[in-house]
Amino acid sequence: MYLRFSVLASQLRSDREAFLRGRTCPVLVWEDAPSVALAGSHRQTTTLPSYRPDARASPEPLIYEVRPGLRISAGDDARVTVGRDAGCDIFLPHATASRLHAYFCQDPTTGAWTVTDAGSQNGTFLDGVLIMPGRSSPLLGRASLRFGRAELLFLQPAALEEYLLARSP
Repeated sequence: MYLRFSVLASQLRSDREAFLRGRTCPVLVWEDAPSVALAGSHRQTTTLPSYRPDARASPEPLIYEVRPGLRISAGDDARVTVGRDAGCDIFLPHATASRLHAYFCQDPTTGAWTVTDAGSQNGTFLDGVLIMPGRSSPLLGRASLRFGRAELLFLQPAALEEYLLARSP
């Protein structure tokens, strides 16, 4: 499920302290999400037939919470999965994303987040650098991620506040 940019920006403007207390996990921001990502259920298996940079984008960025514990199955170590399969925690309906493209993990001791490519067809890139499949890469406050050709931002709560303030009218 995604969060609406306009709703988050409104919450931040109305009560900053309450907004920050409610933000306990990082988010992924998909700025040029295609409008098909908004249509109907976010658990459909429909993907974009091809990637076109001029494809009609959604009216506002899609914001997904990177929240562990949404779908933990036996043997899972609180991974948050990303891909175009409807069973992923973060559903990314993009033709260049693999069914299971990557996953996020949070270290239970330090709280630090990592991203790992799950053997995707088109690669996972962190700040423009290809992540080797199966190798975890640390994520700091703000990072640019690319799953295939779908570009998203990883933002910790403080970076999300900055992002919303910079882009709000």
